[in-house]
Amino acid sequence: MLITFLLLLFTVYLLFQKPEWALLLFFTLTIAAVNFDLSVGGRYRPLLAFLLLIRSVTDRRFSLASFFQHPGYRLMLLFFGYILFLSWGMQSMQPEVLRLLLLSVVTAYLAFYAYQVNGSPEILEMAIVFSGLICFADLWYTYKIIGQFPVQRLYFLLFPNSLTLEEANDTNHNFYGFICGIGFVLLFARFIAGGSSVGRWAPLLLPLLFLGVLMSTSRSTLLGLIVSTLYVWYTGARDPEKRPRVMASMGLAGIAVGGILVLFVALQTFLELDNSFISNITMRLVEEPVAVIRKQLGYSYNVQDLDAMDWRKESAGLALEAYSRLPVQEQLTGVGIGGYLQRDLGRNGLNPHNGILYILVEAGLIGWLIYAAMFRMALLAGKQSQMFPMLLVLVFILFYSLGQNEELISATAMSFVSTLFAGLKNKRDD
Repeated sequence: MLITFLLLLFTVYLLFQKPEWALLLFFTLTIAAVNFDLSVGGRYRPLLAFLLLIRSVTDRRFSLASFFQHPGYRLMLLFFGYILFLSWGMQSMQPEVLRLLLLSVVTAYLAFYAYQVNGSPEILEMAIVFSGLICFADLWYTYKIIGQFPVQRLYFLLFPNSLTLEEANDTNHNFYGFICGIGFVLLFARFIAGGSSVGRWAPLLLPLLFLGVLMSTSRSTLLGLIVSTLYVWYTGARDPEKRPRVMASMGLAGIAVGGILVLFVALQTFLELDNSFISNITMRLVEEPVAVIRKQLGYSYNVQDLDAMDWRKESAGLALEAYSRLPVQEQLTGVGIGGYLQRDLGRNGLNPHNGILYILVEAGLIGWLIYAAMFRMALLAGKQSQMFPMLLVLVFILFYSLGQNEELISATAMSFVSTLFAGLKNKRDD
């Protein structure tokens, strides 16, 4: 009760005196998927979002009309309005689906508000870094104290009633690596670009975030992180001003990666893990990818190693087949968010596990085209406004979604899309 009272008192203070900090808190909780019940009833994150919505309307620094006048936000509202009505009409609307869609729209709106009041993407960038550190701490806690997956969250210690809420969300351990990954990509790109208060913390925080990716055993994140890093080095090396930071980061990366890998190998002793846990990690990071590659090349492989990577590819193939079997009307309109799994269209009890196919099947060709137009507009906005770190993270999310499901319509993705729109508008207004 005391913790709830102090938290609510602190929230009211932030809303009136430091709304930027309240936004930072909301984005951190949203990106890190932290939510908890208050002892007085209700959940904190929806309450904070509601209070921030009211605060934005009363903030003289912000124009509500500018949000609705931007063509990018019109496309966004059109897309989410379309899939909301579609899901309702197809009777696939479930409470968790409604919460997901509303959270995405509200987060996008507040990201636009945050950029307007701060004049930069710094609030969201700081939230991403904090979210990555929270996920790293959860992974460390799981390794050190629990010793096995699923990941246990540190905030359970303060809000034990949130355990049931988190179990209902069924957050996969890949999620924690994904958040550490976007934090790494953003921080590294900011460090190379220079001139950012967030980027100054890169030498200290990048090793922790990279270790978080390894501890999560998320192969999609690790591959995306490597590709993003190489691309940042390539673009930075072509700029004489950035070249010294690129060379310095290459040297530090070699030392850091070597040290982290040694530490990771030593985790079994350092964190007192049992053999089955460390063996499972080794299989996911090394043996399983090797087996999949050998299978594709026609060489011999261990069938026991064909775990998630193989069935994800199979699920995507089944989703494409399921889409081709749909009536033409449903191919155009979609089956509604959640409809694919509810109707078991893949006949395997799994979602498509491909973000692009997920939107195509559940939102139809119409919804997919609206989303593609919005996403393309965000990429162009990032290029024109020269917000390279934010643009790179959005591409990273797209890459990661190829093995996942709703990440492309999640609150995290929409916060980046919205910030890129806001950045271009701010540049044009100047």
